[in-house]
Amino acid sequence: MATYQAPGVYVEQIDQVIRPIEGVGTSMAAFIGVTAEASRKRVDAATGDRVVVESRLNKLTLVTNWTQFTAIYGEFSEGAYLPDAVYNYFANGGGPCYVLSIRALTEIDAGKAEAAAASVPGEKGDAFTITAKIPGPVGNNLAVIVSHDDDKSFTVKVGDQSVSGLTMKKSGGSHVGDAQFDAIAIGNVGAATEMPAAGSYILSGGGVTPLSAADYVGSAAKRTGLGALEVQDDIRLVVCPDLMAGFDGSDAAKTRIKTVQEAIITHCEQSRYRFAILDTPPGMTPDEAREWRTYLNFDSSYAALYYPWLEVADLAQGGTKLVPPSGHLAGAYNSVDAERGVHKAPANVALRGVLGVEMEISRTEQGTLNPLGVNCIRPFANRGVVVWGARTLSSDGAWRYVN
Repeated sequence: MATYQAPGVYVEQIDQVIRPIEGVGTSMAAFIGVTAEASRKRVDAATGDRVVVESRLNKLTLVTNWTQFTAIYGEFSEGAYLPDAVYNYFANGGGPCYVLSIRALTEIDAGKAEAAAASVPGEKGDAFTITAKIPGPVGNNLAVIVSHDDDKSFTVKVGDQSVSGLTMKKSGGSHVGDAQFDAIAIGNVGAATEMPAAGSYILSGGGVTPLSAADYVGSAAKRTGLGALEVQDDIRLVVCPDLMAGFDGSDAAKTRIKTVQEAIITHCEQSRYRFAILDTPPGMTPDEAREWRTYLNFDSSYAALYYPWLEVADLAQGGTKLVPPSGHLAGAYNSVDAERGVHKAPANVALRGVLGVEMEISRTEQGTLNPLGVNCIRPFANRGVVVWGARTLSSDGAWRYVN
């Protein structure tokens, strides 16, 4: 109302039109974790190679579809659950989302990773060793083929690249130790001159030092980790699928997961309009899942916990693999909100792209998990794999359900 400085009669016109309540986005997801790459690139016109233009490591980035995601963050990769989570988020009805890569496997510091390797035997011990040039799990399952030539030399082939006429003799002119490949390095060449055994050798043993709780929590001042999300107002869901990577059941691993999940919940509570979708660790029985919930001891209406892990197609290596369910659930939240409305809980929803579950749960077992706030995912005949629970982690009956 206007303020008047002198007495008198004043006329004010007041708009009596009832305006509709404007909708607010409820399901913009943010994914934090590990990717194969983390950079924007361009194609060099002369060589056709992709050249890095800008690093997106620890930089919050909006992606609207899977093609845009792979252009920046690469494809599926062993040791990274975030690509699977984003792929299945889109497959289950998810819209645009934010991605924060806190580790890129192809750009990792060698001091934090072990390179995959394999030994090629000779007649008397190992002839030489093969080591992936990029440390970490990206080198695992790389196949190196050694074949014998007709002139007592041999060929080493990696993917589309091969070098022929190699020998074990340094005086031969084509010593195997001098062969150059893009993906591997050859070392520890033995002094023996016999031919190496022909065959296909699969590299293994590549791994990385697990990310710490501090890597996930990050810093708001430096815009890293969870702190990077504070400046973006439209985020509604927070997902950290790689938090379970390398879980070995140790007290240190349990403490790390609990610390990060508690930080995520605190972040959501302080933001007021955000919600955390949490995973249970892999390989748990229903009894272990119940014990895990007791161990977490969270009491919050800003988070939901899902169990068990899901079996999906391994689009990179073939076959199947297990992934945490949070990416699928984030997509289901999106689709339910869009198709039915926020009043509908994201439950009794068949998940797309799921072949099965890691652990099938009986009705009785679910009866012990559901009251604790452990939302179960179960396969049903002729219905697929269905989200069969929609509880938050709150003990307050008024905030018991996700809607």
